[in-house]
Amino acid sequence: MQRILIVDDIQEDVQELNKLLRDHYEIFVADSCTMAAQLMGDKNPDLLLMNVMLADMESFMISGGLKDRLEDCQAPIIFIVDRNNPDGLVKAFAWGGDYVGKPFIAEELLVRVQVQLELCQVRETLRERNFQLSDVLEEIDSMARIDLLTNVPNRPYMLERVKDEAARAFRYQRPLTFVIANVDNLTAINKDFGQDCGNYILQCTADIIRTKRRGHDVVARWGGDVFLLMLPETDLSDGGRVAERIRVRVESAKIGYSGKDIPVTLTMGVAEFTADWGADTTIKKAEEAMRKGKTMTKNCVVLADGSWPA
Repeated sequence: MQRILIVDDIQEDVQELNKLLRDHYEIFVADSCTMAAQLMGDKNPDLLLMNVMLADMESFMISGGLKDRLEDCQAPIIFIVDRNNPDGLVKAFAWGGDYVGKPFIAEELLVRVQVQLELCQVRETLRERNFQLSDVLEEIDSMARIDLLTNVPNRPYMLERVKDEAARAFRYQRPLTFVIANVDNLTAINKDFGQDCGNYILQCTADIIRTKRRGHDVVARWGGDVFLLMLPETDLSDGGRVAERIRVRVESAKIGYSGKDIPVTLTMGVAEFTADWGADTTIKKAEEAMRKGKTMTKNCVVLADGSWPA
């Protein structure tokens, strides 16, 4: 049974309201806003019927107190107004509640109470659906930023991060390094073992890179068989060492597929961001270094200045 809290210091009003409502609702009574505020948490009413002319009403509605409790429990208010006193009606509208006039008319009272309770249920349903919709939109947004095959961020998301991180590095004159990592011989793996095997190799490689990167580094699938790592607060030399550690870990991993160990290696290019190059050119420099490694030995790390990691 739904609960109604009557807040009124006129005993005749309370008796009349109780008589009209008790067969339909569970009734509680407070003779002041102070008492109502104390009962709110205990009784958790679904609706309040409040005499708009209570002595402490104005101070509570202006300063908080009861109003804060009402916002917490989301209970609607129907103000009780004297039909011959327009000031009460003005206050009811000013405080954002419905109203019912006295002397009470049974049909009017019951309809107003029922309408407010139904509206409250509709608002609650809408709130729940908004929360659900927010969760769905958040999930969609997350999915839009993740590469579905490898479960690492995708290129559009990485482009946003690169832009922000490059701006930060430029503003504060902090080092920033990019690493392009290419899975060696993936075309041959696809040909010899099938596309599913190639996809599995990409997934395993992404997992290794993700677990071996440092906490503030970002890895994304840049496209096809290529990953991009962004290493904030990292110069070229340290970036080379990070890349070499990842390369060694991938090379030593035993990636099995259909009962066979598939040898997997990475060729990696490393370039440090500069204001003259900008982020796009820096990434291209890392790609050029990676391609240089491809034409030499593969399974290596090449720095943009042409050197090897120390």
